[in-house]
Formats: sequence, structure tokens, C-alpha cells
Amino acid sequence: MGNLYLRMLTLVIVFAGGYFLLCFISYLIKSANYKGSAYQQNTGFPFFKVLFDKGAYGEYLISRYLRKISPPGQFLFNVYLPKEKGETTEIDALLIHPSGIYVFESKNYSGWIFGTESQRNWTQTFPGGGRKNHFFNPILQNELHLKWLKTALADYPALPFYSYILFSNRCTLKSITLTSDRARVMNRFPVYSSVAAQSAQAGVLLNETTMKEVYDTTLYPYSQATEALKKHIEAIQTLYPRFSKGRALFRELGAPQQTFAGSSREP
Repeated sequence: MGNLYLRMLTLVIVFAGGYFLLCFISYLIKSANYKGSAYQQNTGFPFFKVLFDKGAYGEYLISRYLRKISPPGQFLFNVYLPKEKGETTEIDALLIHPSGIYVFESKNYSGWIFGTESQRNWTQTFPGGGRKNHFFNPILQNELHLKWLKTALADYPALPFYSYILFSNRCTLKSITLTSDRARVMNRFPVYSSVAAQSAQAGVLLNETTMKEVYDTTLYPYSQATEALKKHIEAIQTLYPRFSKGRALFRELGAPQQTFAGSSREP
């Protein structure tokens, strides 16, 4: 009997060791892929931080999926654009491309997602029942980003803009009703094919000089927010409930008021 227990213990140790070895190899491969990436160059974040931050990891994967887009463009992340009264709005990721400016709102959620283009709140549920979470309509959220982005780029009135709402591959877009082409809503995996098709259809609309001016002179400084600014924004978000923030965003869009129901996630 003692030998049987010893053999079982040995098997457990071997399997556990093999599992952790595979995890370590996977980490090394992902870390090597991350090194020198557009996300690392723009944010300066170490891979260990990104790996354990769902929001940051989702933003990084956008650039990873689009890294081979042709012709190439330039990425920016966590772009803090100025609004009125000294406030800011943050764009998760954007791509400055010869075919236009692609603005990405990243939602690294799991579960099932329900929503329509016009309603204020979308819903996240989980298979088998359980809790429901409500979050601000990401299409409307990205339109606010576009509003202030266009203000920042007022010297370039002919720039085309494309709105993309990207959800994690871990979630299912169970019922998303769109009635216009104002935004594209999808899981993260097909973003490459969608952007490639969009850019091929649009053609070359920005020359190298314009792209460089938009990136270097106008938008890049907004992606280099100080830690003091980030902490200030986090403090404001802590003081004000998420629903209140959602209502404020809705008012900023000039849309009619609707009734909130259920719990919320960060818009």
C-alpha cells in the first residue's frame, strides 16, 4: 500500500511539474512576442503588468492581431483627450492608417452580451443564469471619444474615422442589433479581416506627411499622461458612482434620458 501511495504521489508531482513547465514556456513565448511590440513602445508597460491586467491585455491584443495590417499604420493607446472644463476622455486604442483613423473601444468581458445600437445600457449575463451586469452602450461611448478626437484634429476636417467595439474572444455576442454602419461590433479575433476589408475599400486617404503630423504632433502627447493625471482620474471615478458617470456621458451625447436598471460596469 505504501508503494502505491508513493507512485501516486510521484505521478502527481510529475504532472504538476509538467503543467508548471508548460505555463512557464508559454509565458516566455508571450513575453518574447510582447517585447518590442507597438503596445510596449507606446505605454512602456512591462509584460508582467500587462499579463495580469485584463484591460491592458485586451488593448495589447488589438495591436497584436493587427500587427501585419498592410499598408502598416501607427498605434496609440490610452489616449487622454481634453474635454471642456479641464476634463478628459480616454480612448483605449487607435490606429492611424493610410485609409483613416480607427478608434477601438476594448471590452475584455466574458459571458453573453446583449444590446442594441440605440439603447443606453447593454447587458452581460452568464450561461445557466446567475447575475446580470449592465454597462454603458459602447457604441455611444466611442462616439463621445470620436467627438473629442475630431475636436483635437480640427485642422484635418477631411479625415475619415471608423468606430470599432471589440469584445474578448471569451464572450459570446448573443444578441447585438445594429441598424446602421456607425460602428462595427465584434469579438477581437476577426478584427484583422474587418480592418483589412475596410482599408481596402477606402483606399489610401492619408499621405505619410499627414500621418506623421497626426501621430507625432497632435495625438502622441495625449498618450503620455502622467501618473498624477491617471491617479486624479481614478480618484474622480471612485467618488462618482458608475451610473452617474453613464448618465453624464448620455447627457453629453444630447440623447433623451432613459431609466437605468440593474447593476453597472465601468463604461
